[in-house]
This record gives sequence, structure tokens and C-alpha cells, in this order.
Amino acid sequence: MPTYRRRTRVAAPLADVWAFHSRADGLQRLTPDWIHLRVEGIDRPDDAAAATEPRPIDDDTATELVAGTELRLSVNPFGIGPRQRFVSRIRDRHAGDGRAYFVDDMSAGPLPEWVHTHLFFADGDDTILVDDVHYRLPGGAVAARFAPISGCGLEMAFRDRHRRTKRHWSDCRVSGGLRGIRTVPYRSRPGPLPTTQRLKPTAGEEPI
Repeated sequence: MPTYRRRTRVAAPLADVWAFHSRADGLQRLTPDWIHLRVEGIDRPDDAAAATEPRPIDDDTATELVAGTELRLSVNPFGIGPRQRFVSRIRDRHAGDGRAYFVDDMSAGPLPEWVHTHLFFADGDDTILVDDVHYRLPGGAVAARFAPISGCGLEMAFRDRHRRTKRHWSDCRVSGGLRGIRTVPYRSRPGPLPTTQRLKPTAGEEPI
């Protein structure tokens, strides 16, 4: 199964970086423009309770991407062809002891398998951000021959994503704020990191 990994250093504390990545609007800000991402709906595991006990619109926990959240998304890379729709599910999420992670998979969509682990490690006043992706292309052995091409597409997307992340925090230092992003608390919930935490550098990784 093809694997992609990218790592970079972000000049911001773990609590802030984790909070930024815990919201759908953070996802939208980090996605390259050429992907044309659209969030078409968010289904949370406690939506039924929220329907009877609605929370205030300024309650940040209302849009926090907790485990069990499903995001109905669509993309249209480079504006070519019809929009591709898929469902991304947050299947695991933990934070504590100077580290945090969440894992999303594609519960419905064009790929037979997609597991994306987002890892965050505190390093002084900075955060080490790692994206680890395991995926499988449709078409079996024939499609496997195109894995290097798909890897190039992931490299282009995640290189842009990491640059946007670093630029966001650089802009925050200048403006003195989170540019309209409301943060959610860094909740310390002890839990083991997934096995994909192996951080051996690869040729495509950002130097840190």
C-alpha cells in the first residue's frame, strides 16, 4: 500500500496549532486553492442531542472535530471534470503530554482506502507537525503502477498545505491574533500515539 509522509516545524505552541486543526474552517484555510474544496456538511456524533438542546453559535465546541465526526466534502482539482464527493470520518483523537493526534479515513469516496494520521509534537515553543497517509488506489495491481504519480500529487498538495500552515502562524505573530479563528481548548486526554508516529526522515520531508 502506498504511503506518504511529510514533516515540518511550525513556529507556534502545540495548544494553538492543535486548536487550529480541530475545526473545519482550519481545514479549509489549509487546503490549496486549486483543489477547490467545499465542506457540504458536518455530522457530529452528538447532533441528535444538539437538536433538542441547541448550543450557542459562539460555542466553539459546536464545531470541534471530535472523534466520530463525519465531514461531507467535495473537491474539483484544477476545476477539471465533475466534483468528486466523499465522506471523511474522524475515527480517533487524543491529546496530552506534549503530543496530540487525530486520524481520519475515507468512509465513502473514490479511494478503496485512505487513512490520514495528523501528528503534533511540542518542541519548546514550536510544534512539529507530521502528516502520515496510507492509501490504496482503485483498480488493483494495474492502478498500483500509477502510485508514483499519485505520490507526486500528494507531495504538491501537502507541500502547499504545510507552507500555508507556517505562513498562517507567521502572519499571526505580525497581527497578534488568530485572524478570526476561534480556538478550542487543548484537552489533555492521555492515550497512546498510533503506530504511524515513526518519525524517521525521508527524502521528501521538510527540514526541521
